[in-house]
Amino acid sequence: MAKTIKFNLILDNQPVRTIDELRENFSIEDMLKYFKNGFLLRWLKVREYEEYQAVATIDSSSHNKDIVLALIDIFNIPDVDIADVEEVASMIEYQEQTTKLNEIYAENAFDKKQVIEDYHAGYDNLILHMEENSRNVGVLKADILQMEKEYAKLFALNY
Repeated sequence: MAKTIKFNLILDNQPVRTIDELRENFSIEDMLKYFKNGFLLRWLKVREYEEYQAVATIDSSSHNKDIVLALIDIFNIPDVDIADVEEVASMIEYQEQTTKLNEIYAENAFDKKQVIEDYHAGYDNLILHMEENSRNVGVLKADILQMEKEYAKLFALNY
């Protein structure tokens, strides 16, 4: 019978071998990445942790925030600020969308008109997102950082 090879997760630049170490080094970005690429489930299964079943039931098509909140609940992570979760999840979703758009641009040989239209549509969508979440400080902070990073010149022109 073949021996199962155990591997470590790297959370917050620390090798993680146990659930306790996972709790100590919990990183939203790292955990979301490991959940989405399937390494978290494999790690739990190889080490025969009971949390495997709970993590396996999380819908991978859910919003990043919902996935992270479910992971926080499953692993009983203490002292988590929900505003931080929302902010980081929004930033990660933005990065994922940007990566998808870059792939589309590469396929379309950088059609300038399409790039400009998409840029303006992204700005408009960000404004709409801010209006829809005007009472959610965590999301607004993430959107403002995104506005500053990606749309500062367009904002200045629009202002």
